[in-house]
Amino acid sequence: MQRQEHKFFVKREDVSLVSNLLKPLMYLDRNCKNNKPYTISSIYFDSPKDEDLFDKLNGVRFREKYRIRFYNDAREKAKFEVKRKHENSVEKLSIDISLDEQNRMLAGDYSCLKKHEKFEYIAYKMDFKCYKPKAIVRYDRLAFTLPFNNIRVTLDLNIRSTGFYSLHIEDSCLAGKLIMPLGYEVLEVKFLGDFPDYLKQLLSSYSLSRASIGKYILARFYNNSELNEDNPVLPF
Repeated sequence: MQRQEHKFFVKREDVSLVSNLLKPLMYLDRNCKNNKPYTISSIYFDSPKDEDLFDKLNGVRFREKYRIRFYNDAREKAKFEVKRKHENSVEKLSIDISLDEQNRMLAGDYSCLKKHEKFEYIAYKMDFKCYKPKAIVRYDRLAFTLPFNNIRVTLDLNIRSTGFYSLHIEDSCLAGKLIMPLGYEVLEVKFLGDFPDYLKQLLSSYSLSRASIGKYILARFYNNSELNEDNPVLPF
């Protein structure tokens, strides 16, 4: 059974209302200390021809994304992640990577992945196709969970990004700009099997627009760093 993932744009004015209604119905993620969101930073890699970006835009049914991810700026606890997607089904694989391994990957050396059996082919692919870091995406996540069906409802706030032009990650992170349409944030629903009807009814009472474009795509377009550099208009 594959995990389902659905993304929606939610009006910023509704974020507090949705959050307050979810709190008595779900558990707040343990990373939300003092009921506050935690910060996620992702460094996305792509080929010089932006193959992963165009796989998404062209609706390729099976596709992958590669990223380094860390939380609350704790780079020493970063992970390298592979996110595979087929329609709405999602599989995510991750391994811990040291600061030295991160810096080597950012410089184009992916050999550290070869010691992990499930990641060996990725190392060869990223090396052969000359993958490099293309964008940093940061946001503040308020996450709610249930102890069955791997259910998570997350509110991703203040989504910001910068084009990746420097190996000094901390400087690049701080330089980010908001990449969401004015007045909107992102709500994500993830689950295995069935999603509870009472949560469906709660969420359907708000003005939610289904989102087909992910954060990496938004980052590349809003930074005008996609291959064609043609200042595109996104279909919101």
